[in-house]
Amino acid sequence: MKQKIILFVFILSLPILSYSQGRDIDSPFRFGLQFNPLLTWNQGANGFKPNGIKGGFEYGLNVHYYFFKNVGIESGVYMNHHGAKFNYNRDHIVGADTLKYRYDFNLNNIYVKVPIALRFRTNQIGPVYLFGNFGADFSFLVSSKLKFSGRDLSVQSNVDEPVIYEEGNYRVSTAPIRIGLLVGGGIEYPISGSFSITAGIQYNYGFLNMLKDDFNSKNKKFIPSTGTTSYPYTTQFDREDIRSQYLSLTIGALF
Repeated sequence: MKQKIILFVFILSLPILSYSQGRDIDSPFRFGLQFNPLLTWNQGANGFKPNGIKGGFEYGLNVHYYFFKNVGIESGVYMNHHGAKFNYNRDHIVGADTLKYRYDFNLNNIYVKVPIALRFRTNQIGPVYLFGNFGADFSFLVSSKLKFSGRDLSVQSNVDEPVIYEEGNYRVSTAPIRIGLLVGGGIEYPISGSFSITAGIQYNYGFLNMLKDDFNSKNKKFIPSTGTTSYPYTTQFDREDIRSQYLSLTIGALF
């Protein structure tokens, strides 16, 4: 499978490399390939709390058009893989007792991402150019999976640890669109003609809630169970609310 992917990328690169011949780095139209590893963290609300940093990645094609020598616009199409880790605590009153539950979530999403940003570039400084970008991206959900576990903190096992009742992969009601603010910068190192390699850092902040209202409204319900008693997941009067942010290392080639 890996050999087929490498062969496909090589064949795809041939016309791009041919097109780059005879052009230079000051050509107004540039396009390229990019791969970005991500570190994602989350902002929660309504009782939902972030639960650590989550890795991810994206890859795709990008295009730049400079309408002035050093000022232009950039866009592209990427496959973006990132998600969220978060938890929710719930107190459930039964008679004179208060039962305490904790629910942990590990959300994995795949998006088609289309960024639109201004791109700024300096004149050549030694062997390199410096660049910066600022804009927004629009991501459209392709798939979403959730790993879920429920814990009854009121019941202890023989080793005095919370009992995990159920864990698995579920389809969930996830928001179909993500809109993010992006800002970043880096260096561009020319190789030959219009061909150059780039590296940089980019920050992305998601404005919208990643989740739809109430996981239980659709798909499979979350029901941790001891075998005799079930404790269905509920947020009571809260609405699931998680917004993702991520920092990416951008690695690419321009033609």
